[in-house]
Order: sequence, then C-alpha cells, then structure tokens
Amino acid sequence: IISSALAQLDMRTVFMALALPNLIVALSAAYLLYRMEAHIQQQAQPDAAQPAGASPPAQRGLPLWVLLVPMLAMLLMRGADSTRTTYLPLVMLQLFKDASIAPIMFGLSAAAELVALGLMGYVAGKIGEKTAIAIGAFVGAAYYVVMSFSQSLPLLYTSNIVYALFTGATAGVAMVYLQNLMGHRTGLGGSLYMTL
Repeated sequence: IISSALAQLDMRTVFMALALPNLIVALSAAYLLYRMEAHIQQQAQPDAAQPAGASPPAQRGLPLWVLLVPMLAMLLMRGADSTRTTYLPLVMLQLFKDASIAPIMFGLSAAAELVALGLMGYVAGKIGEKTAIAIGAFVGAAYYVVMSFSQSLPLLYTSNIVYALFTGATAGVAMVYLQNLMGHRTGLGGSLYMTL
C-alpha cells in the first residue's frame, strides 16, 4: 500500500514533504541557539558575591540540558544538510530529465565551501558565532525555498553556490561554538560536534 502510494507521488511533492520540515527545523534550530546564549553566558559568569580574598570555586560545568539544546540544534541543521545528497539528484532528474546535473551542483557547492568556511569564520569573529550560525540557517532556508519553487537552471546553480554559506556555518562555525560552550574541557566540543 505504501509503495503504491509513493509511486503515484511526483518528485516535487516528495521534495516539498522533505523541504518544509527542513526549513522549519533549520529556523527553529537557529532560534534555539540564539535564545540559549544568554543563559549560557549567565552560567559561565563567576559569582559576584564571592569575597575578594577567597579562593575561586571549582569550575562547575553547565547543566546538561543547556548543552543538549545547542547540540540538538546542530544535529537538526546537519540533518537538513545531509538530506540534500538524497533529493538533489532526484529533483534534477525530474525537472531536467538529467541526473548528471547534480554532480556539477555538488562540485560548485564544494568549491564555494572552501571560500565560505573562511568567510563564515571571519563573520563569526566579527559578530559572534551564534549570529553567524543564524545567518547560515536563514541562507539554508532560502536555499530550500528556491529549490522548492524554481525551475530555472541558472538560479539553481547560483543557489547551490550560496548554499555554501549554510555549510560554512554548520560545518566550521558550529564546531567552534560548541567548543566555546565547553571552554574548560579542551576538545570536547569538537568531539561532540563530530559525533553529531
């Protein structure tokens, strides 16, 4: 029953069924990251009531739930990124009757990511990691909208080049962000990010 129902769906419908939840997830993840920053900074501040001559208290870590929210947001954004490898060839096959266009788009994105990783790192250094990740999430959301409604090949090529900003934010800046949350535990943020 399920296979016969899926066979009757066209690829645009399947893409929309994947793209809309990814769009919602990417924007929600960026919002969660942005809202958690104030709480994380508050937890990281030393206690102002401590007397001047007293020894500093032992470094206490952030509550687990505070760390789970950014990690979940990163997982959701990386999940949105990983679905692209499945649907892009299928969409190209349906729209242009040629799936060989997809590797060209993947190649353009990969070349643009070399520049975007450095660019997003620079942006994160100027305006902060969470803002850079939010910008990347909005670019990723715009990419899904363009992929959902455009049938122009030049626009699709351009959107795949711009998509590199989303990848730069989720691949480079996000790892640094998680590590900064766990600054007292060297390497833990990168390890958690790679596990996601």
